[in-house]
Amino acid sequence: ERMEAEDGNTQSPLQHNTNDAKANSKNPTVIIIGGGIIGCSTAMQLALRKANVILIERCGIACAASGKAGGFLARGWGGGPTEQLHHKSFDMHEELAKEFKLKSFRYLPTLSVKTDGRKMKGATKKCEWLDGHVSGVRMMDKDTAQVTPKEITEMFIK
Repeated sequence: ERMEAEDGNTQSPLQHNTNDAKANSKNPTVIIIGGGIIGCSTAMQLALRKANVILIERCGIACAASGKAGGFLARGWGGGPTEQLHHKSFDMHEELAKEFKLKSFRYLPTLSVKTDGRKMKGATKKCEWLDGHVSGVRMMDKDTAQVTPKEITEMFIK
């Protein structure tokens, strides 16, 4: 179905219903507007809890920021009141990657590279992609990873 905007342009919104047309009236119906990673992951979580979910998206799943972000995941980079959320989020991405066999998920240890001070002998061998002055290299975090956000967002609504 096409919708007409105030300026006279028409656009075809994507509607994705997670359940059959004969929705169970005992379960709530939830309408989610936006097919980015937040909307799609919310739709999946609600559907797993037997809610009738209708997802409405103007242009396509992960068509904006969720389809173009870097997908960097860091388990231990949070502190204070959000620290547990960082751990839980990383663990959930790891579990989803295994369960749904996400092709783009990969562990990606993170280096800390310094470029000030005296040049460190052998430092450029540890990070060959740098061609400048490297004064220090150390392993910053082994609990980091990357996933293509578009792939995981599309997986949420399958």
